[in-house]
Amino acid sequence: MPDESMTILHGDLRGAELIVGGAELLVEYVEAKRDGRLDELEWIDHEHLARRVREHAGGLVVPGLWDATTEPLSEEGWSRVLDAFLDQLSVGNDGGLGWARNLVHVANLHHGLIEHKSKGVLARRLVNSATENMERPRMALWREFNNAVRQLTELRKIYGEVDETD
Repeated sequence: MPDESMTILHGDLRGAELIVGGAELLVEYVEAKRDGRLDELEWIDHEHLARRVREHAGGLVVPGLWDATTEPLSEEGWSRVLDAFLDQLSVGNDGGLGWARNLVHVANLHHGLIEHKSKGVLARRLVNSATENMERPRMALWREFNNAVRQLTELRKIYGEVDETD
């Protein structure tokens, strides 16, 4: 069983992966809207996208559609809210595409930082482990570190996040 620090880092990593995935869907939506191919996207959930945009953009509102007292009740209402949010985030009339791409970039950086932190925890644990009064050779430490990274990958497989063929 993984210890608590690895479980917490795994949860952080999973959360970062969900943010990356949601941001990539948003980019796909904005590109399809710009190119006039929204009808080709079968997965569109305007409410979900609008809520994610609002969450990442700092609590945007659309007076009369979605504010402190009003919330859309239909898919059409959520579509109008999403379009209004993207217009507010648009730079140079790009329909919010630049903002969405930046969100993907930042989310990927955050994910990489958490993954790096996870590997750092494993490496420190190995370096600080008992050495039986003798210094371990560098290659042995690298071998142990690589084994620990493989264990992290196995943990991700257990949670269903890595394809078994990887």
